[in-house]
Amino acid sequence: MVTETHQRLREHLSSHPYFQYLTEAQLARLLSTARVQIYTAEDIIFLEGEPATHLWWLEHGRVKIYKVNADGNEQILHLADSGESFNDIAVFDGGANPANTAALTTAKIWQLPAPTIRDLIHENQAMCQAIVQMLAA
Repeated sequence: MVTETHQRLREHLSSHPYFQYLTEAQLARLLSTARVQIYTAEDIIFLEGEPATHLWWLEHGRVKIYKVNADGNEQILHLADSGESFNDIAVFDGGANPANTAALTTAKIWQLPAPTIRDLIHENQAMCQAIVQMLAA
């Protein structure tokens, strides 16, 4: 069942630099596995070193992607805003989360499962090429 909320995700993915190449059936498969979660300010979304289980799409809100050094000092690497995805590379290479991520505001975030995305990359040459071009830029 595609809800109004799923429709917003569909619209975003349909215009995304590499998801735009999915067939209608592939897009439907990805949407069927996507889950949404609401985080409040200061909620931890994921931690550095944990397996990268999802690509995340921020429908609305703001999150920080950061590292903590040996002295406990935080270094913000990126502030993600509405409409951005994050943790893409770790999902593509099957590695661990490269940094910590926490909500700065109330945030509505979609979780797109890494195994589904990797399957789609293997199935869809145009999507794979778009990812390579994005990584090379």
